[in-house]
Amino acid sequence: ALTGQPLAVTGRKAGFGLGNRSETQLYASTISLGGESLSLQLITGYLKTAQRYALDLADGRPLPSLADPVPAPAGWSRGGYTLLNDAGHSQFTQEAKAGGQLLAGRVTWVAGAFYLSESSSTDFADLIGPDRLLADRLLRNDTTSWAGYGQIDVRPLPALTLTAGIRYTDEEKRIGLSDNRAFCAGGGPRCLDAAALA
Repeated sequence: ALTGQPLAVTGRKAGFGLGNRSETQLYASTISLGGESLSLQLITGYLKTAQRYALDLADGRPLPSLADPVPAPAGWSRGGYTLLNDAGHSQFTQEAKAGGQLLAGRVTWVAGAFYLSESSSTDFADLIGPDRLLADRLLRNDTTSWAGYGQIDVRPLPALTLTAGIRYTDEEKRIGLSDNRAFCAGGGPRCLDAAALA
């Protein structure tokens, strides 16, 4: 855990000890019905991940410089350059598609719809030396997407196939960024916020 004089690091990451922990849950299913003349498929997926880490990239020493390329250990309880990260991500997808053949296989077709919903949150901070907080911010992003598609293949001659298809996608993304450092409560030129992403 972070020790010594308290820094204004927000969230659970303020108590992380050195290390990296990742967790992933993944579920997928495909249901198929019918045969070559007419078929239906339902494809479902769900993914959830979480990653929490505290990494000291300078091994508890001041960062090297030309004057001091191999600095001696400083005994800093927070390390030389520390990254803290508390992130989570979830995603759900659903696809339904139908297809088939007509006229003894001379015409084949497929049509379907697809839906995606995902959400991410990353709470991360950078510290340098024993008492300097470089950044502490929260990034959130969400995506919702719908799509529909269709394709038909016509084979008037054994060596000739005509193909026509269409796809439509409607996608919405939302992004939010907030600077958690105490002096940024009222905003300011040195603070990150959603306007920085525009």
